Amino acid sequence: APLLAGAGLTAEALRKGMAPDTADERDAERLAARLRNAASEIRRLAHDLQPAAVSDRGLGAALSDYITTLDAPEMPRIRLRVEAGERLPAVVEQAAYLVVLEALNNVVRHAHAEHCEVTPTRASGELLLRVVDDGVGLTQPYVSGIGITSMRSRIQALGGVFDLGPAPGGGTLLQARIPVEP
Repeated sequence: APLLAGAGLTAEALRKGMAPDTADERDAERLAARLRNAASEIRRLAHDLQPAAVSDRGLGAALSDYITTLDAPEMPRIRLRVEAGERLPAVVEQAAYLVVLEALNNVVRHAHAEHCEVTPTRASGELLLRVVDDGVGLTQPYVSGIGITSMRSRIQALGGVFDLGPAPGGGTLLQARIPVEP
């Protein structure tokens, strides 16, 4: 990830030295964007392989730590509001963590959002995950890719419900409900 990020910065520096609105400048811009995306994807994959962050510190702290690692020029402002209270069963926290990471990856890569809010809330014997952004929304017709399919599968494997659709006022709203044993 650091090597890709460095290559992206180099491509961006080269682009800035080129004449504006030329084919070379546009190619350098695309290269820089691809390298940033690849670095972000590597970071996401690395975080997915390290479940200890959740089991050691809890869902809220692990999400807060992850969000602080997200740093790119086009990054939306991400607000985390943890209302989950006490610790949840490890399997629920792990699934919730991975679902939020994938959701944030989608926001960063596809939404073109300025703001995003992540809210895990524990109430009435369940964990409600809510991720909402003010971006461009889902393309129509909407086709579920591997990331969304994986999020849905994680939630359903725990007996939960997964919903993804337009947010009130524009953007995208992900909501997932996971039963939590009292």
